[in-house]
Amino acid sequence: MISDESNTQIVDYLPPINASPTSYDVVYETLCYTRSIAEKCHQSQIIVTYDLAIAKMAMQIQKQESPYFDHIFINLGAFYMQMAYFNAIGTIIDSSGLIDILVQSEVLAGGSVNAFIGGKHFNRCKRIYPLLSAALQTLHLQRFLSEENIELQEMSEDLLHLKSCPTGPNEALPLSDSLTSVVNRYRDFHELTLAGIHGKSAQYYIQFVELISIYHIFSRSIRSGNLDIYIASISDRADLFFIMNQPNYARRSVAYLSNLIRLKTENSPLVLQFHQGAFGVKRTSNKLARAPIDLTLEQTINADAGNKLTGVSHLTDSFSARQRWALSHSMRTKIISKVLEGVSLSRKDDVSHSLKSDRIKKDRKHLDSIIQTIHDNMNPFSATVDQK
Repeated sequence: MISDESNTQIVDYLPPINASPTSYDVVYETLCYTRSIAEKCHQSQIIVTYDLAIAKMAMQIQKQESPYFDHIFINLGAFYMQMAYFNAIGTIIDSSGLIDILVQSEVLAGGSVNAFIGGKHFNRCKRIYPLLSAALQTLHLQRFLSEENIELQEMSEDLLHLKSCPTGPNEALPLSDSLTSVVNRYRDFHELTLAGIHGKSAQYYIQFVELISIYHIFSRSIRSGNLDIYIASISDRADLFFIMNQPNYARRSVAYLSNLIRLKTENSPLVLQFHQGAFGVKRTSNKLARAPIDLTLEQTINADAGNKLTGVSHLTDSFSARQRWALSHSMRTKIISKVLEGVSLSRKDDVSHSLKSDRIKKDRKHLDSIIQTIHDNMNPFSATVDQK
C-alpha cells in the first residue's frame, strides 16, 4: 500500500501574457514572474514547469542571464514526456503485428492507428498499452507454468490467504515458502527470456513488456510523489529516446536528470518539495491521485478557457477581459463547488475512474479478446515457435 499524507493542492491562474508562448521575450517574462513569486513567498529556490519546446529556451536564458535566474529550477513536464515515450514505443512495435492484434480484437479502431502509434492519444495509449502488456505477460506465465508443470490449483490456498492478508504502508506481501519458490523461478525464467534463450520472438515481445513496466514506474513515481523512483525512471526513458533517435528529449532529459541529481548532492531545499510531490499536483484526497503538472494545466485553465459554453476564448478577443477572467475564474469555481457540495448536488468519487466496476469489466473483456486473438494468430511464447 502507498501512504501519502501530503495536503491537497489548490490550482490558481496567473494573468495571461498576450503573446506566443514560444517567444524568447515571453519565456523571459515567465522567468521574471517565477522570480517575483519566489521573492513574495520568501523562497530561496523555486520550481517552474515547462514543456520541452519552452524549457529549451528557458535553459538558454537561464545560462545567459546567470546568476539572475540561478535559483529557478526548470522542471520538464511529465505529461508531454509520457507522450514522447509512447511515441518511441509505437515506433518500436510498428509492423510487429501487435497493432494488427489490437485492431482484430476490436480494442483499437483502424482509423486511430496512426495517432496511437505516434502517442498523440494519451488516454488511449495509457489504457491500451498496459492491457497489451498484461496479455503478453499472461501468455508468458502460461508458458512458464507449462514447462515447470505447476498447477495453479495447488497454490489456491496460498493465493487466497495472500489476497485476504492486510498490509500496512510500504510493507511487502507475506509470501509462503512455496509461493516464494515459484516467484523466484519465474524471475529466472523471465531473465532467460530477456536473454533470448526461449527464442528471438519471445525476447522481442518481453522487451515490450519491460518498456511498459518503465511507464508504470514513471507513473507510479508521480502519483506517489517518490523522487528516487522518478529519477530512476527518467534514466531508463533517456536510453530509449537515444535508441529511437529522438534527439530533443534524449539530450534534454539527460540534462534534466543531471540537474535533479545535483539538487540531491547539494542538499537543495527543493529536494523536500520534490519528495512532497512537486512534480505532480494532488487535487483530491485519494491515494495515488497526483497528476503531472502540465496535464493538470490542460485539465484546468486550458480546458476552462476552451469550453464552448463558459470558456473566455469563445466569448471575447479583449485581452483585458481575458485577464479579468483568469483572475476571477478559479475563485468563482471554488465558490460554486462549495455551494454544490453544501446542498449535496456534487458527489466526489472515492476511487479513480479506471477502478470503477464498469471500467474493470470492459478492461477484462478487452484483455481476454487480445489473448484470444494472439492465440488465433501466433503465440510468441509457444514452445512450437522457432527459437532461432
